[in-house]
Amino acid sequence: MLILIHSSKTMKISNNKKLKSTIPIFLNEAIMLNDNLKNQSLVNIEEKMKISKPLAEKTKKIINDWNHDPEQQTRAGDAFIGDIYSGLQFNSLSTNDNEYANQNLRIISGLYGILKPNDGIYPYRLEFEYKLAPKPIKNLYDFWGNKLSKQISDNLTILNLTSAEYEKAIIPYLKNSIVISPVFKTYNKEKRNFVSVAVHSKIARGNMAAWVIKNRIKEPANLRNFSELGYIYDSKNSTDNRPVFLTKNFKGIGLSIRKNK
Repeated sequence: MLILIHSSKTMKISNNKKLKSTIPIFLNEAIMLNDNLKNQSLVNIEEKMKISKPLAEKTKKIINDWNHDPEQQTRAGDAFIGDIYSGLQFNSLSTNDNEYANQNLRIISGLYGILKPNDGIYPYRLEFEYKLAPKPIKNLYDFWGNKLSKQISDNLTILNLTSAEYEKAIIPYLKNSIVISPVFKTYNKEKRNFVSVAVHSKIARGNMAAWVIKNRIKEPANLRNFSELGYIYDSKNSTDNRPVFLTKNFKGIGLSIRKNK
């Protein structure tokens, strides 16, 4: 089972230089994309990324500072900060789990295309929805085309834990793979129903990725045993390709990089 997650907007640089990183498969493309970003005006970055002027100025500095010196890189699994990575807890994986993750987990990225968790990267900000690809290419979906899917054997079971924005860059090209896209819902007392809560769902997707890695889950049917963070499998509303998980008491901690035990 191959696990797909996606990058986050926020990142950090690790000070632990003892952690060895590998070279991203599409480093040359990342260099090309960042060179294109360097040529973008501050106004264009602000408008295309739909961000404030102060954030655009900060982003422009990130773009200008970006480099691919191996000594400046942080492993992707350590670098990204966000709700998915709150649930994933990459730093908590054992050595064996880390090796398993590097073989069975892939991170979809606007700048780097597709990453192994141990690939070395540098902070950036480039999501697929931003129309900032080098001309005459109109967007990142066209820039990457089917390159990302070619890095994956098209006869696998794919655990799709990405967002709609990122799955469009790879899932449509995997014609012969079984794609499983879990749904996570939290009980809403006011509505008296289970609803999707974005923060909860993101943390749950990261936590399911960690659970699959630690327990070496390979069979799709075994995914229904997922019971972390207070979730239970909803057999009534689930399908083989879209299993549903419900919680009445979400046990994750919001935007923290930690989660409840």
